[in-house]
Amino acid sequence: MEIAPMNIADECIEWDGRLDREFYGEIRNRGRVKKAHRVVWEEENGPIPDGLSILHCCDNPPCINIEHLFLGTRIDNNHDRTTKGRNGGCKLTKEQVLEIRKSTLPLVELSRMYNISKGHISDIRYGIARKDALNV
Repeated sequence: MEIAPMNIADECIEWDGRLDREFYGEIRNRGRVKKAHRVVWEEENGPIPDGLSILHCCDNPPCINIEHLFLGTRIDNNHDRTTKGRNGGCKLTKEQVLEIRKSTLPLVELSRMYNISKGHISDIRYGIARKDALNV
């Protein structure tokens, strides 16, 4: 499946409601909590086929601009992430990990600064993740 190009003239439309720990918008829909971008996609295009996900060509989790959303598989998502240099694994240097551990900023602020989830920031801060950087 081909990754959808983004029209850079289109700006992101960010969900202004509740965000999950990965910064995806959340919406209560038919008694269930769903990702806002998935609800927007389904309202515009119908049900999401089994085995497919809704991907962001803008790489902005709270974005709900339908022009920035496209169908893809997990393999497509992984390929898109790798192509854009977001390998998901170790994207912080040891120095950045130490800065996170020493910082007194709120987790959500650090999460936005380093573009990783609040949960991962918490795991780094409390030594659960990135133990390789404990003795730097």
